[in-house]
Amino acid sequence: MARKQLASTKASTLATIAVVAGLLSWGLVRSFYGSIPPLDWYVPLWSAILAAAEFVFGRQLKRRIDRAPGTTPPEPLVAARALAFAKASSIVGSLLVGVWAGVAIYTGGQWGYLQSAKADTVVAAFGLLCSAALVAGGIFLEYGCRTPPQKDDEDDDDPDGDWLTHR
Repeated sequence: MARKQLASTKASTLATIAVVAGLLSWGLVRSFYGSIPPLDWYVPLWSAILAAAEFVFGRQLKRRIDRAPGTTPPEPLVAARALAFAKASSIVGSLLVGVWAGVAIYTGGQWGYLQSAKADTVVAAFGLLCSAALVAGGIFLEYGCRTPPQKDDEDDDDPDGDWLTHR
């Protein structure tokens, strides 16, 4: 019986999402910047906190999946949920990278003309960094869900390894 394998998130997919979101964000900000309230510095902070949690959990999960000394293997459902969460957060993170990049590009261009553009550009740059950290955290957690190949998988045609399929 053939096993279904979940492919890793592709960088091209994340880049496409970021570019499309950036173009849409830039267009919307360009059209409605005068009616948008000033951006607060703490708005993008949640994505940085989530990214930090993903890095910590990804490291612990990888140790448990690799059966490091002193650890117990995780329940399969926990690992599957972690993988789904990792994939979702890398996609949401790339969407946010595009949104913050669109805001930063527009407000950066208005730096000398609008007083609020200076503060908004700094917040957008901070948001861009936090969102990029969320993408990295999602990819790292996704990597943490990868199981090592077993001896009976020598003929496996997946050079990148399987995701949550080995026991």
